Amino acid sequence: VAGVGNGDVNLSVTCGCIDSTVTCDIHTKVKLYIDEGIRKCIHKIDKTSLALNINTSLEEPFSLDILTDNILYLDIHNLQAVPVNITATRNLADIRTLTIGIQGNFSITNNSFFYYFPRIEKISIYNTILQSIPSLSHLHTLTYLGIQNSVFLNSPNTQIEEEFVGGLYQLKYLQISNPSPPISSISDLALRGLSSLATLMLDYNNIHSVSENLLQYSHQLNSLSLCHNNITYLHFRTFQQLPFLTWIDMTDNPFNCSCDLQWMYTANHAYNTSLMSIICKYPAEYEESKATSQDLYTLCPPLPLSLQCLNKSTPLCPSPLSCYNTAHSYQCSTCPPGYGQVSDSRCL
Repeated sequence: VAGVGNGDVNLSVTCGCIDSTVTCDIHTKVKLYIDEGIRKCIHKIDKTSLALNINTSLEEPFSLDILTDNILYLDIHNLQAVPVNITATRNLADIRTLTIGIQGNFSITNNSFFYYFPRIEKISIYNTILQSIPSLSHLHTLTYLGIQNSVFLNSPNTQIEEEFVGGLYQLKYLQISNPSPPISSISDLALRGLSSLATLMLDYNNIHSVSENLLQYSHQLNSLSLCHNNITYLHFRTFQQLPFLTWIDMTDNPFNCSCDLQWMYTANHAYNTSLMSIICKYPAEYEESKATSQDLYTLCPPLPLSLQCLNKSTPLCPSPLSCYNTAHSYQCSTCPPGYGQVSDSRCL
């Protein structure tokens, strides 16, 4: 254990090492002692994890520039009620994982903050004030991004644009949950290039509609949550090009259960989903009914064949048709793609 201080101030930094993780508790407003203490604690440790526990209010922004270049995993906690402002003005190229605010409150007022983590792989942000939705499309090594319970200070009408994460072909997990203000819309190109995306969590927002082209670049998607939004309608094509999608959560949305949602009955058989939990809000006569109930659609015209085959496990293609994958979508047909029917029982 190492410490720094003098007769005029309380102990400023205490660091301990457990299983290659250095934990530093910061107890003073005097920035000089914070810097000196952290440097003494970690400058001789190679490729380690650093947990910073800020136990006092800081009068000045806390700069990550003081960190040495051997930190791989950085976890910052604030044990005070007053938000701590974090800054960075130089590359922190060794950091692979950055976690901010699981405990406490933080603010990041510099819009260029994330430019200084060129090799970052995982970012987890909680309870943090951000100037706006950050532009992260330059972080080409990023595989995990989670933003929860945070504030976008200068974004009164929050829309996700391509500049946010567009082009991050290694990104596998993306979550923005319960921000303030909530996300209100997503552009068609917001997820462009996210060819590895497997999990998308946009719950507890204010999204009113989802474009049928939103997920056109994310053919690897297997889990999707849009629960607790204001979605009234979903187009079937939103999911038709997702052969690996197995889990959907759309609960707590005010769906308008018209014939346009008849495909949900089919989709409920195709995916391991919470579609069974979707409750109609409109029209009034269907309020509190399940959107996947076949009884709601008895007066609707039959679904076209293209809607009766939403993925390879769907059993609803009428005999003798089967469900086949064609260019990332599924179709009911007599023969597989590339084959022609030459008789009632043969495909060549």
